[in-house]
Formats: sequence, C-alpha cells, structure tokens
Amino acid sequence: MPLPRNASVAGRRFSIRAIEKHIEHHGGRREGLFRNDIVYRDGTVVDEVRYTVSQAEYREAIAEPS
Repeated sequence: MPLPRNASVAGRRFSIRAIEKHIEHHGGRREGLFRNDIVYRDGTVVDEVRYTVSQAEYREAIAEPS
C-alpha cells in the first residue's frame, strides 16, 4: 500500500485570506490547524483549518451602532 501524500495548498492563499477576512468581519477567529486531519479515498492527506464564530460574536459584529 503506498504512503499517503500531502496535498498542496500553496495556490489557495487568496481563498484562505478571503475566508479569514469574512470570519474576522463577523467576529470570529481562526481556532487552529489540524495536520493530516482529512484522508481521501485515493490516499491524499490534507490539513484542516478550523474557524469559529459564536452566536454572540456574530450578533455583536452585525449590530448597527446606536
């Protein structure tokens, strides 16, 4: 059985930045990087980045100023 190979995300810098801007705009944050977290059927192994926005953070971020 061949060893899994890591998928490259070098070409996705602009997509990653767009996601991060969107999350930050809505009060969220990057929680962490999970190395080799997803394994596809073909053996490709990829990292996963998780972001969170709580309901309270979202409501505060979209609230109109008084």
